[in-house]
Amino acid sequence: MRAVGWLRGLALPDVPEPIAESSWRRIARVKLVVFPALALLNVLAIPLSAYSPVPIDPAVLRRFVAVNLAGHAVVVGLAAWLLWRPRSERAWRSATYVSIVAETWTAVTALWVMGCVTSWNYLWMPILIGFYRLYCDARLGAFAYAVAIALHAGLVALVCAGVLSGAPLSPVNAPAIYAHPSSILYAAGWIFVIYTVAWLVMS
Repeated sequence: MRAVGWLRGLALPDVPEPIAESSWRRIARVKLVVFPALALLNVLAIPLSAYSPVPIDPAVLRRFVAVNLAGHAVVVGLAAWLLWRPRSERAWRSATYVSIVAETWTAVTALWVMGCVTSWNYLWMPILIGFYRLYCDARLGAFAYAVAIALHAGLVALVCAGVLSGAPLSPVNAPAIYAHPSSILYAAGWIFVIYTVAWLVMS
C-alpha cells in the first residue's frame, strides 16, 4: 500500500503546481515552430528515399507520412487555436491532453515504420515525459508516461500478433529480432523500463 501511495503522490502531488498563462502560450508557440519543421523533414523523406543505400518500400513510406502528418496537424491546429484568443485554464489543459496523444502518435508511427523495438524514435518518449513533467506539472507528466506506454505497447502487440510488420520500411533489412514475438516482447520490456525510469527520475 505504501508503494501505491508513493506512486500516487508522484502523479497527483498534494502541493499546487500552477502553470502561468505565459508558460502555456510559450509551449504553444514552440509547438508551432517545432512540429511543422518535423513534419517537413518527414515529407522530405519521400524524395530523398531515392538516394537511400538500402531498398525502401515507397508505398509504406507514403502511408507513414500520411498517418504521421495527421498527428502533426492536430498538434499544430490545437496550438494555433489556443493562441488565437485568451483561453481558460481548463481549455489549455484539456487541449494539452489531446496534444500529448497526438505528439506520441507521431513518435509511434515512426516506430512502426522503422522498427517498433529497434528504432531510435523511442527516445522521443522520454523527451515528452520529461518535458511535461518538468516544465508543466505532475499530472501532465504522468499522462505523457501513460500514453507512451499505452500506444507503444499497442504497437508491439499488433506486431507480435502479425497484424503489422516489424520494420516494414525496408523488410529485406529487418533485424532478426522480429522473427519471434518473444524477442520483440523482451526488447519492448526494456524500453518500457526506460520510460518508467525517466518518469520516476524526473518526478
